Amino acid sequence: MDGLTLFQSLSSTVLLAQDQAAAQMVADGGGGGGGGGSPWATYLYGAGFVFAIFVLPFIISHFVMKALRMPAHAFRLGVMLAAIIGAFLFAYSNDFKLLLGPDMKGGTTLVYDILKGDDGQQVNAGALATALGDRINPSGTKEISIRPRGESQIEITVPNVDPLELDRIKAMIGKAGQLEFRIVANTRDHQDVIDYARAQAEAGSTQATVLNQAGDVVGRWYTVAREEKKVEGIFPLKTPVLGDVLRNTFTGELITDPQLSDERYSLEKWMDRNGVREVDVLMAYEFSGVPYALVNGDDLASAATAFGKTGYEVEFRLDTLGANKMLQLTAANQPTGTFKRRMAIIMDERVLSAPQLNSPISSQGVIQGQFTKEEVDFLVTILRAGRLPATLSEEPASENRVGAGLGATTVEKGKNAAIMAIVVTFLCILIYYQFSGAVASIALIINALLIFGIMIFISQPLTLPGLAGLVLTIGMSVDANVLIFERIREEKEKGSAPRLAIRNGFDRAFTTIIDANLTTLIAAIVLYWIGTDQVRGFAVALIIGIATSVFTATFCSRIIFEIAEKL
Repeated sequence: MDGLTLFQSLSSTVLLAQDQAAAQMVADGGGGGGGGGSPWATYLYGAGFVFAIFVLPFIISHFVMKALRMPAHAFRLGVMLAAIIGAFLFAYSNDFKLLLGPDMKGGTTLVYDILKGDDGQQVNAGALATALGDRINPSGTKEISIRPRGESQIEITVPNVDPLELDRIKAMIGKAGQLEFRIVANTRDHQDVIDYARAQAEAGSTQATVLNQAGDVVGRWYTVAREEKKVEGIFPLKTPVLGDVLRNTFTGELITDPQLSDERYSLEKWMDRNGVREVDVLMAYEFSGVPYALVNGDDLASAATAFGKTGYEVEFRLDTLGANKMLQLTAANQPTGTFKRRMAIIMDERVLSAPQLNSPISSQGVIQGQFTKEEVDFLVTILRAGRLPATLSEEPASENRVGAGLGATTVEKGKNAAIMAIVVTFLCILIYYQFSGAVASIALIINALLIFGIMIFISQPLTLPGLAGLVLTIGMSVDANVLIFERIREEKEKGSAPRLAIRNGFDRAFTTIIDANLTTLIAAIVLYWIGTDQVRGFAVALIIGIATSVFTATFCSRIIFEIAEKL
């Protein structure tokens, strides 16, 4: 992966706020026709985030510690400020509001009909539900409930998300996810396949497969995908196919020598004038009777979003068997002199792009086309999860809004109990430990900010069990601070100087804090591994809270103590 691709991956990770703002702008009817925004604007926005999180804090810490004559502590203060600023930016981008799970805020229930199984096999609804979960909720933390409804339907309950996110989930559900690599038929290599296709078209056939005289499949028609947004009054084709063997998708009639001008999108405008809604392009399955190697989505090892010369693209790697098949396919179709053949990338029987083959491809490659970042991210999600074992109905059989699973009273009592527990905790440590209690309170505020920022960053919904996990981590954070304060008190009673007492107190408490939190972390990981969706919500909140509590208690509190001692 080159430097630009690596930076794009980093930017796409930290640009949660920009993506949400852009999505909201589209939902509100603004934003023009850019289709995902300028990539360079995205990079600029990402660079601002990177600077604010990874550069600015260390500049501030350098000058602060220089003024306090504590230059050796500049890096540690910089790390603390970077964590705080990063968490604040992500929390602020979402107005400090966490996504709530269906038990606290309700959501939408979608019911889909199972149409047919892979290769006509009997559908296992449970296996299909699991495959859907891997696709739309790979982390298992989004509180999306997926379960069979008998053997003919699948029920999916989605938390109360914005309409754009719900539409994205519906689109992922409706895709089978079957990726194919095929060779575009050309008159130099595949005249026999073209003749068979022409004969079938003249006989009025609209079937997709092309058969030879022996009844063997030698080619196939695939529909060319179109953009979702209009440009110059038409929906452009995803990839140029002018000059290829084309037919009208719905009538099966061959498209020969259309009267085209030199203007942009001339084929699409000709289609619009002549009432041709979709076009198919012919793919050859063999050359001179020798079948081409078949490479599909099952051969993928990984897929990732990248940014190249043509814009956003999908970067993929093949497993060993897939790499061998891809090498056979592309080596058999490499350029002959100046003549270059083309290989189509097809998703769910729709051609996404058909680039020229300039040289043989083996274990890795890219899928290029006129893609927006959202389209590429969508494709990557589908490819990573793999194809579904069955096809679902294009639209849900039913769609209903559901209320909070626990009821308003239960949710309100849970929130009030959590708030009271935190307030009482703050008061107790402030009254008993005074200045040290104030330091602990600051650490708790930083801890809460980090938890909010991380949960927003990973789009983790807050459930009532998750809220209980967060309150538990607040208690554990206080426990860690109490251990440290008591060790400092012991050092002072021995007559140690304040600076030495602080250092020894933190050092002596550190091992105990790590031991206590490590055992709880192991339990939380086990809960996440074997638990249901509700238990996972608790486990994720606990895991995040443990990590941030240890960081704030042993790292942030110590820096505050040392600065206070210096002053």
